[in-house]
Amino acid sequence: MQDRTQVSAFDVAPFSIAVGLISLLIVFVISWTTGADFGYLTRDPAQQFKAPSYAGFLSNMGVLFWMASATVTAFGFALLSGSPHAMASRRLLLALTILSTAFCLDDFFLLHERLPIGEKYFYGGYALFLAGTVVLYRRHLGRLASIHLVIAGLFFMTSIGIDFFQKLIQVYLGQYRILFEDGAKFLGAVFWLNFSWAVTTQQILSLWPNISELPEGRPNSDGVTAGE
Repeated sequence: MQDRTQVSAFDVAPFSIAVGLISLLIVFVISWTTGADFGYLTRDPAQQFKAPSYAGFLSNMGVLFWMASATVTAFGFALLSGSPHAMASRRLLLALTILSTAFCLDDFFLLHERLPIGEKYFYGGYALFLAGTVVLYRRHLGRLASIHLVIAGLFFMTSIGIDFFQKLIQVYLGQYRILFEDGAKFLGAVFWLNFSWAVTTQQILSLWPNISELPEGRPNSDGVTAGE
């Protein structure tokens, strides 16, 4: 019988190596085209600009939550690979992985502010992608996951609303306006991780009795009730 652990590790290796090499290539290209020193692109910004270690703390934590969400759903997607009963679940988890990765890259590099597309188009694209995913796979979203998704959505809409009306809100809240705006976005990322975890575990547990039908073989878990 083939070692499933070795197969999974081998499957991930080409992707991770490719991302690493492409990242180094991007560093070289940016340095070559802009004249920036390599250290400017490779060293931590706090170290370069003599900023305190806690500068950007909440923003960095938010990126970690986005990364965790993408990792959770990607792991579920990989775990269910090859199962004839898991096609819909895998497509759902893949869609959420793509969306979480987009959120992560956008938040980390501020793409919605730096690219000439416009924030409204970014937010609109995210909303359409998420809405389409929810509609297509609504039967795979359990009650707990749906609750976390709704709460995350409310926090995101609060953050976006404060951003759009920041001048008006600044008059009443002063410096606390940015705390409420970024705090709402951060809590949205927290509940998005809860949503991602709930969806992933639900797909795995509901399909676990059928995972043993994979070609390489998986242990059956008796006593787990299969979901829809």
